[in-house]
Amino acid sequence: MATKNDFLSAGFLDFPLINVPERQDWPSRLGVQRARNVLLVFQSKPDDEVLMVFLEKVLAAVKLDVQKDVCLLPITYSEQFCFVHLRQSADFQYFIAFGIAPERMVLTVQAPLYQPFMLDGTHFLFADDLQQIYEERQAGGKQMSSKLWQALKSLFL
Repeated sequence: MATKNDFLSAGFLDFPLINVPERQDWPSRLGVQRARNVLLVFQSKPDDEVLMVFLEKVLAAVKLDVQKDVCLLPITYSEQFCFVHLRQSADFQYFIAFGIAPERMVLTVQAPLYQPFMLDGTHFLFADDLQQIYEERQAGGKQMSSKLWQALKSLFL
């Protein structure tokens, strides 16, 4: 029986194959829709309260309330998902991803960090991992958080 690699090495396929993760039950993970239609995806260890407090402060600076305005989707460091499946299950106008490359969510776009863009009616923002931004701030650095502030300001203020 021929494998995927056999087809690739024989030249049958001249394009990369993409593994699309199984559909997930997004509505149960996201809960109710929020007022500002913001979906924020970030990598987190379970019950990381320090990171949640930091995130709340970051969002409050651009007048976003985590409880009222934002659907949070914490994922594990190894979890993969399909953006299209997520989009079909949830209504959002803003998609912010911390530390998650577009390829990891089967999204084939060039998305430089901290440069918001719009695609198919959705505002996108990709940023460094939230834990890294937090650690940089704790160490007195401001490079990532300054870029994040500018990007969030352009989207919400």
